[in-house]
Amino acid sequence: SVISNLFPREVSAICHLYLEGKAEEATARHLRLVPLMSLLFKETSPAPLKCALAHKGLCREDLRLPLYPVEDDLRTRLQTAIDQYEKES
Repeated sequence: SVISNLFPREVSAICHLYLEGKAEEATARHLRLVPLMSLLFKETSPAPLKCALAHKGLCREDLRLPLYPVEDDLRTRLQTAIDQYEKES
């Protein structure tokens, strides 16, 4: 469900495809999101999600203690994965 905050239309489309009996297409689209889903849990949630949403311009990356911004490596990996996913969609 976390990925639905980042790509709500895509998650909705996956659900509708599955309910329409198009399980193979739904699965294929779901599997394209799995690498991003994995990245969203590399550090304490919701920091990676806020980082990703901020990258898309959907919110600011404000966090309150005890949470802290994601490490630079994860930030780069998230941004690259998002940009690549959107480019291929």
